[in-house]
Amino acid sequence: MKLSLCEKIHIQEVCKSFNWKKDRLDVFLMKIFNHDEKLVKFSKRILTVFHGNSAVERGFSVNKECLVENLSEHSLISQRSVYCAVLSIGGLHKVSVTKSMIMAVRNASLKRMKALKQKRDEEHERQNKTKSR
Repeated sequence: MKLSLCEKIHIQEVCKSFNWKKDRLDVFLMKIFNHDEKLVKFSKRILTVFHGNSAVERGFSVNKECLVENLSEHSLISQRSVYCAVLSIGGLHKVSVTKSMIMAVRNASLKRMKALKQKRDEEHERQNKTKSR
């Protein structure tokens, strides 16, 4: 797009009459957009691209907030899944706590201990295999 827009007398007058202390920016832009259809199409495309990336960029900041020292990849994925699930139902205040959720929380420590024991056993088994070679 050329700077021909700036060369139009009407656009120059609109720009000169704009007072940033009194006038609203959206009204000013609409005065310019009303005289150039190409600028309207260009602006819509640019704003659509930025809006399309906003969800991805928001995800980066949410992941950054979840990161803590010594947090495993599996834990981060789990936290992110829970976060997305809570958002999808409309927020934390809309989560209904069921008996199965309560039981899952009660059993979580036991499951974690079993998983750690299994991991240790697998590590010992792997070490024994390397020693026997």
